[in-house]
Amino acid sequence: MSKISVLVPVYDVEPWLCECLDSILSQSFNDIEVICVDDASHDASLQILRRYAEADSRVRILINNENLGLMMTRRRGYEAATGEYLLFCDSDDILPANALKVLYGAAMGSSASVVTGDLSLFSRKEIKGKRLRDKVGTGGESYLKAILSGTTCSLCGTLFHRSLFDSEDYETLIHCNHSEDRILLSQLLVRRNPSVHYVPFTTYLYRINESSLSRRRMSDAALCAQLSSIYLSYGYVNTHVNDAKLLRSNKRFFVRTLGYYMECGYDVELISGFNSDTARMTHFVELVRILGIRLGLHTYMCMKSEAYRAIAHSCRCVIRRFQGKD
Repeated sequence: MSKISVLVPVYDVEPWLCECLDSILSQSFNDIEVICVDDASHDASLQILRRYAEADSRVRILINNENLGLMMTRRRGYEAATGEYLLFCDSDDILPANALKVLYGAAMGSSASVVTGDLSLFSRKEIKGKRLRDKVGTGGESYLKAILSGTTCSLCGTLFHRSLFDSEDYETLIHCNHSEDRILLSQLLVRRNPSVHYVPFTTYLYRINESSLSRRRMSDAALCAQLSSIYLSYGYVNTHVNDAKLLRSNKRFFVRTLGYYMECGYDVELISGFNSDTARMTHFVELVRILGIRLGLHTYMCMKSEAYRAIAHSCRCVIRRFQGKD
């Protein structure tokens, strides 16, 4: 049994797959297995995987006969894993050379079930920004609080003890490619309340890939899929958490997310009318009650004024560029 199983979902990533696999296989910590799950790729991704598997016995290939989506493909990976710890890595991204060594060493030193570091964004070898996870605290509740306050909910670059996945039937959606990390992480943190340890080290390099699902402007269908995933996470927390403060944070995060998509210029009626909860929460009185007068009024203006939306979004983009977030 390997110390770490690295789980790599693969779908039409021919231009970046070799760089990803090279970064995993050249880690300074090498007691690993690399489980690559091809999700019915149309390009040469599967041929690349077979070439790597022939050259390195640590690489295992699983093949989906039909496209199942990222969430189900990851599930196939962690169900097949034999490692003591699991690490998710998307197939167009990169692991820094010492990432696994740092994470595993911290896991041994802390005995934590979840060990996480920072995530850096890069494009053409240049670092473009950083997502810190320094607010995750030491347990599932504090980690959940952090992601509801804006900490990245990405599964990648984090070690999870495999016991967190044993005998757990986490809800997994077929063809789910939007906010799938949030759905799984929310369930894991609430259901298992694991011990958590943070290392102040970049453990993951996320490629800014303009052709990826997460970077393209969404169609109405994709927006509905995104809203469905976020609402599922919101509903799961709302149903299974008893802490009143966390529940308020959960509702505030959900409504702020609705407002963000409105500000970005997506269909206001589609968002506010997505379901009965979104319709109720986007009434002016509810917006103020949930978000406070300043953010409530801002969100309401985004709903009512196209000019206000455009100005607010332009200002947000300038601020994010200044902060190194885009």
